[in-house]
Amino acid sequence: MRVRSARQLDNDYLNNLAGEIRTLTIRVEELKAQNESLESAVEAKKKIERLTVEINTLKEQRDRQQREIEHQLGLHRQQIEHERDHLAEDHVVAVEKAKLEIERGNLQTEREAFEREMKFRTERFEKEVGYLKELSEKILDRLPDVTAAFTTSGAKEKGE
Repeated sequence: MRVRSARQLDNDYLNNLAGEIRTLTIRVEELKAQNESLESAVEAKKKIERLTVEINTLKEQRDRQQREIEHQLGLHRQQIEHERDHLAEDHVVAVEKAKLEIERGNLQTEREAFEREMKFRTERFEKEVGYLKELSEKILDRLPDVTAAFTTSGAKEKGE
């Protein structure tokens, strides 16, 4: 075996140390790359979580908007049904009102016709009564004045 000198030992030791430093430097670079990869993975995970929260928030907003729209639609349907019922009632009322107006007009027309008929009959009756009165006066004027005395014989009554 050969004995090495202190200088050569120092060189070997330094070479070994330099090799280890190179190895450790490479390992450090690898660890830095892994660390960067882990940091980017952590950032990606945080971004995924943030985006998930945003997605859930957007879904909740959409669901809320949809519920509001459905609620407004329901209110609108109720309003339309109420208006339709109200219009139907208004239509029925308008029809009944029109019928009453027609009946009122018919009653007025009938009343006027009745009054004309009564006036006609009254005038006719008065004319006829006047004519009969005039006729009876003429007849009575032409008849002679007759006074008659009636006597009855008493013998016939007593049993003769």
